[in-house]
Amino acid sequence: MTLIGLSFSCSDVRLKGLERDFPSLGRVTSKICVSPGGEKVVQNVIFVIDQSGSNGPHTSSGVAHPGNDPAKAFRHGSMEPFYNYHKSNPNFRWGFIYFSGQVVDAYIKDGGEPALTPEGNSAGMQTALANFMGNPDVSGSLGTNYTDALAKVERLLLNDLAAREQMNNKGEVHDIYDVFFVSDGLPINSLGETPISGPGDSRIRLITDLIGKKSGDIHLHTAFYQTAPFQNPTTARTGLQLMANAGKGSFIDVSAGEQLDFQSLLGGFKAKPITVKNDRLHVYNLNSGFCMDGSVDVDSDSDGLCDKDEVSFNSIYKADLDRFFQGGRFDPTQRHSLHKNYSDGFVWKYGLFGGRQGLKDCAIETKDEDFDLLNACEEALLLNLSPNGPTDHWTNRMESQYGKTTYDLNYDSDGDGVLDFQEFFQFLSLPSAEINPTDFQNLYERYDQNTEVKDLFLKHRHPLNPFESRGDYDIQFDFAGYNDKDYPCYDVRVADIDYRANKGYKGEKGKGTAYNIPYLKHEPNENVIMLYYIATDFEDPHGTGTLYYHHYNLEMTTKEITLQQSDFKLFKSYER
Repeated sequence: MTLIGLSFSCSDVRLKGLERDFPSLGRVTSKICVSPGGEKVVQNVIFVIDQSGSNGPHTSSGVAHPGNDPAKAFRHGSMEPFYNYHKSNPNFRWGFIYFSGQVVDAYIKDGGEPALTPEGNSAGMQTALANFMGNPDVSGSLGTNYTDALAKVERLLLNDLAAREQMNNKGEVHDIYDVFFVSDGLPINSLGETPISGPGDSRIRLITDLIGKKSGDIHLHTAFYQTAPFQNPTTARTGLQLMANAGKGSFIDVSAGEQLDFQSLLGGFKAKPITVKNDRLHVYNLNSGFCMDGSVDVDSDSDGLCDKDEVSFNSIYKADLDRFFQGGRFDPTQRHSLHKNYSDGFVWKYGLFGGRQGLKDCAIETKDEDFDLLNACEEALLLNLSPNGPTDHWTNRMESQYGKTTYDLNYDSDGDGVLDFQEFFQFLSLPSAEINPTDFQNLYERYDQNTEVKDLFLKHRHPLNPFESRGDYDIQFDFAGYNDKDYPCYDVRVADIDYRANKGYKGEKGKGTAYNIPYLKHEPNENVIMLYYIATDFEDPHGTGTLYYHHYNLEMTTKEITLQQSDFKLFKSYER
């Protein structure tokens, strides 16, 4: 199939040359640097520090000992510089548990439970360090209690993982956890605590289970800092080494001269090389529609139909509207004039065009969960009996998981880098379904030697006038090197976006705000502009990736907009 003849083959469509007789909106500039996977990486540091009596002067087996860290110079001196280095970093969070044989507790709590400090507020760690210095090490006959200390770590981690699960699943953040367990001895006391015996020890099993709660993102490191005269050093080292092995971390033997450098122990998030899919940024004026006569004109309510077409449809389809829609009429200021779960473009295409009555029953009011302007009811209508994606795996997923339709949790169902709504809206006027958001191959169909479907998406051209260039958007998206974190950066410049005077959109009648898609709300004569791009792993350019998107309302008088990376919201496609 080729598309060269489409512009001239439909006698029922009047083709009109596009005159550049409308104003353009102001220029948009930005510089963006794309982080891996789109997530904000949050480093969670949890100190688990020994405060048993052996840190101070004591006698063991009749031998006097000056104490392993009597003034806390080693423990505090290791933590404080590390904290000071990162305390201004809003993406660090801090936890602090201490233990002896008498007491196991936390210096940082929330409602009595061990906790981590909030993002962007490290003051709790500063207070914890001060409390640590003011709190004496606890001596007594009960030795050192690793079991309860690890149970406290488990409670902190499980609580935090549960509280932040949704943010991590949606790709809003990527939490990583490094637990630093620092001790001068070994678990032994008069209440039954015994040295760690081997890989089958209950404490080792607990660590193994805990690390698996977020595989690859939780590490437990251990350090041994006893000084001469040594007391059971081999047994102590063996236990702490086993703990580090189970925790996928490192063991540091300070007693043997190794340096405890918390910075070097951070497991960290190892960034994968990132790229922008197809090296393209898309710009779409949501109030500039693709009309049935081949022109590009105003679409006040962003429903895929030009205002003038909605008016004409009320006459063309009067009998069917009376019969099937209880006398309802298209309203250019209401996306859902005729059906609460289908916007007007879908009502026309599937409920009226060609005598169809193809709107499926869809009683549940649904939201646009993947930010592609389509709700789940609408996505289920976009059926393709032979869907195809960029890889066999993607195609198989479209057939088995997506049900051969677009998917309500994937903004780009066919993996071509164009949002589902744009493919549907821009080609809505075609009488066939050959351009489809579930057909990856469409992107490279040619109108002539120099014009492919992808060019229409980038330049905002009408498919019935694919060679008309006078209304082209001017989008420059140039690679600008890498930043100090090895993230790729791009210089962005957008100009010549068409401006459309319109009726505004304040939401559906009786709803008050834009119906389930609040960012479509705008005042009369404002235009809602959407910019978006999709970032993927460099080694997996056809992966689902992460959608970065931004909407802003512009008036004709707006001259220039400068966007920061932080202005772009993100959504990471995920599967049920």
